[in-house]
Amino acid sequence: MQAILEEAFHCLVHWAGNKLAEDAIEWIESKDDLYLFSFNNCCTSLGLAPDYVRRQIKWATRKPSSEFAKAS
Repeated sequence: MQAILEEAFHCLVHWAGNKLAEDAIEWIESKDDLYLFSFNNCCTSLGLAPDYVRRQIKWATRKPSSEFAKAS
């Protein structure tokens, strides 16, 4: 299940704007826990809080604002 989470993150980072990234976003944002390999179940089985992981992924994959980009 850790590998599934890692692959989803990899898709977000390396395939931004691609169907793979869109699928990863849909999987991550889904609150469904009916499927064994749902995002919620993967996180929970690894001892992670799904909502916390979602926030961290959004933070890690955010695009810098134009203000921040200009300052660097």
